[in-house]
Amino acid sequence: MRPMLDRCLFVARAHGPAEVAEITRRAERLERFYAPAGIVGLRVAAVPGVGAVVGCVGASPAGSALGFGVRPAAGARAFLGPGATVSWSGDEVRLTTGTVDIAMAYAAPGAWSTHAT
Repeated sequence: MRPMLDRCLFVARAHGPAEVAEITRRAERLERFYAPAGIVGLRVAAVPGVGAVVGCVGASPAGSALGFGVRPAAGARAFLGPGATVSWSGDEVRLTTGTVDIAMAYAAPGAWSTHAT
């Protein structure tokens, strides 16, 4: 099992290339903030069909889903303890948290994150 606090997921509204670029710059600053804790790597993907940007600070696999939390086995659909996923397609973005994770996702106007950053 991998450590639970090894990444930060986020989703933000972005209407057009300028907003995507600004969110990417902010994500780069967030990556620098977490680097001293050993949380490195950045993945940002625009989802123009819904006007959003999804991303992950910390190690993340390729594909159209990002996860946070401890899973009992590769590919398992359940979390051991707190967890969240962000998945997307051309016209949908979905942020999902585990049923016991009351404060796993934090919201601000037009943005959501697994950490209050």
